Amino acid sequence: VYLSSSGLLARTTDAETPGTGGGRTRHDVIVSAVSATARGEVGVVTSAGRVRKLGVLDLPTLPPTANQPNLQGGAPVGEFLTLDPGERVLALTTLAAAKDSGPAPGLALGTAQGVVKRVNPEYLSNRDEWEVIALKDGDTVVGAVELTTGEETLCFITDDAQLLHFGAAHVRPQGRGGGGIAGVKLAAGARATWFGALAPAHDDAVVVTISGSSSALPGTEAG
Repeated sequence: VYLSSSGLLARTTDAETPGTGGGRTRHDVIVSAVSATARGEVGVVTSAGRVRKLGVLDLPTLPPTANQPNLQGGAPVGEFLTLDPGERVLALTTLAAAKDSGPAPGLALGTAQGVVKRVNPEYLSNRDEWEVIALKDGDTVVGAVELTTGEETLCFITDDAQLLHFGAAHVRPQGRGGGGIAGVKLAAGARATWFGALAPAHDDAVVVTISGSSSALPGTEAG
């Protein structure tokens, strides 16, 4: 199951692990991908700090391709879920319990107020949605990612050009009702604008500013 940056959803019938990189659709890129069964369910993580349950069978199927998939044949998330005003879809997550392989690494979430949290999304069969973080007033989730190993590097970027990265293993998992822990210390008036995860030994990450100029982000020069 795939989610794109413009909010398109789709599924493939390919059993291979979803790839990364490669070509992309103009003005769109795949931002989240999880494996599921055709008649199963996946979770949709939103900026309001909740997971919404989504049936895989309802999603449009992309045709087989020899290249990396794009979501030109996808459908807007609004066709499947009703979101509150200002609420955005950030990521997908699996909902199957890891009974045989032990505890799953779970989700990592970062908020605009610099809070970070790791949580097991769980599977609540009797509910269509549930909270995965207790947000403070005025706070919102700016990034969410399903961890694969628990050894990823988590990263915050703030709107005053600060960047903080740290190992996911340093964040102790909490239950659904937890509010997370302090992640990045913010200056007065600043907020985190991006949160995500990088795989171990990932050495080609790039920060891009709105203006597209490297001089707009102090500290990016060599050394």
